[in-house]
Amino acid sequence: VRVDGAVIIRIEEILRERIRQQGGPVTTSEVDGHQALANILRHMSVHDERKLLDQLAVEEPEMAKTVEDYLITIDSLLHMTNRDLHEIFRRMEEKNIALLIKGKTAEVRERILESLSARKRNMVLEEEQLMGPTRKREIDKAAKEFLDDLREKERQGKVIIPRPGESLI
Repeated sequence: VRVDGAVIIRIEEILRERIRQQGGPVTTSEVDGHQALANILRHMSVHDERKLLDQLAVEEPEMAKTVEDYLITIDSLLHMTNRDLHEIFRRMEEKNIALLIKGKTAEVRERILESLSARKRNMVLEEEQLMGPTRKREIDKAAKEFLDDLREKERQGKVIIPRPGESLI
């Protein structure tokens, strides 16, 4: 069901006026609709989420991409299985993993490092030390590429990214 935007604006105006008449303060705040939609989708089944995003991608491709960016973040790694993480990082170059862990929270950093073999972990930490200070845009680019690849792997069914409240058996 689609509602004309003018109707929503009119309802908002009426509600504000009623609150003013009652003497209460009227405050408004901006809401990021993309973030709100991503939060709603996180609580849907992955099948329904995918169906809705696919339909949105047909009608509003840019919006669908933005919502997907909010839906799967670097923090999603915290909820993935060790097996999936190991498989993902096994194929990545040490330099790319070192870029990925730079500047991340201790929790995310530790989750990534613990999913690596001891040999690869040492190589990544050495690579991170050797690269020294790094431009933020390089780190952001590495994270974006990683997350894009992660989203694609989930679409293909190669990995599972659990949503809040979802348990794996």
